[in-house]
Amino acid sequence: MSSAFEDIAAEQEAIRARWGEQHHPTGAHRGFAPLRRLLQYLCDRAARRGRKTWRHILVEEVLEVLAEPDDPQAMRAELVQVGAVVVAMIDDLDRN
Repeated sequence: MSSAFEDIAAEQEAIRARWGEQHHPTGAHRGFAPLRRLLQYLCDRAARRGRKTWRHILVEEVLEVLAEPDDPQAMRAELVQVGAVVVAMIDDLDRN
């Protein structure tokens, strides 16, 4: 089985082959801050109850990205965290 990183690199190549180099607005907006806070609360609550899932973690991380409209460095750092969560999820799926 290929690694998550190999599969991601292959998918990036397929996207470039189909669509070329991509440039889009991020879509980040301060309006996502309340959703981010809600998901942080739900994630923390699920953890306290022993019910935390990858869904909780991933959605919380994505909303952290979307709530960083004015700070490209913070957004990049959050995107790296999203990538790390995605790879961890793939690794977990591959182990099971």
